[in-house]
Amino acid sequence: MPRLEDHGIVLGLKPFAEGQAIVYLLSENHGKCAGLLSKTKKTNQGLQLGHLCHFTWSARLEEHLGRAVLEPLKDHAAGIFLDRHRLHLLNMVCALLQATLPERHPYPALFHVTHHFLETLGECHFLTRYIDFELLFLKEMGFGLAIDRCTVTGTRDRLHWVSPKSGKAVSEEPGRPYEDKLLPLPGFLQKKTMPDEKEILQAIDLTGYFMHKHLGALSFYNGWDASRQLIRNMVSNDEAK
Repeated sequence: MPRLEDHGIVLGLKPFAEGQAIVYLLSENHGKCAGLLSKTKKTNQGLQLGHLCHFTWSARLEEHLGRAVLEPLKDHAAGIFLDRHRLHLLNMVCALLQATLPERHPYPALFHVTHHFLETLGECHFLTRYIDFELLFLKEMGFGLAIDRCTVTGTRDRLHWVSPKSGKAVSEEPGRPYEDKLLPLPGFLQKKTMPDEKEILQAIDLTGYFMHKHLGALSFYNGWDASRQLIRNMVSNDEAK
């Protein structure tokens, strides 16, 4: 009988039969997993999206849905339930991972960046952690950006733009004649400084361009992107103030 034991982040809960639900988890070592969950069990009744759990999964055969037994460890939504923007981001992250990740393909780096984002949701720099999440998500999906050196000169200095075709950085001098065709590269992504609202907007637009380029044809994407636009509008309104 196949059996898994791991840590996981709850990505979704779907009603199944009476007293049961299907739980979707991003696990640390086994990727996205799904299993039947008893809704009558007391520890499962307060489960929320983003909840960190220890879980076991077992089934008669590997290809079966199987049953999941969860031990909740931390509810990441508990401290932000009055902040609709942060809750909105939490739901967006869970929806994206549930819609795109294949079953049982390990993504340990993606698990850790997602967990770190959830851990910092209550802090002032939560949007920079979200950008980190999107950058790593693109990388793990095979669409990573190369923004550490200029694709033309090889230099690591004065990187101002990103090519929309290649996803590679372009420095100031070779890029200046084409700046209207290039995407701005916010400085905090290289210097690891604290960004202002303008740089956050640039980063949201940068990752958003490549999310749309590579995921735009998927059925879930338009609705998800509309939700993402609400976050951009929030930042834009803060900058206007």
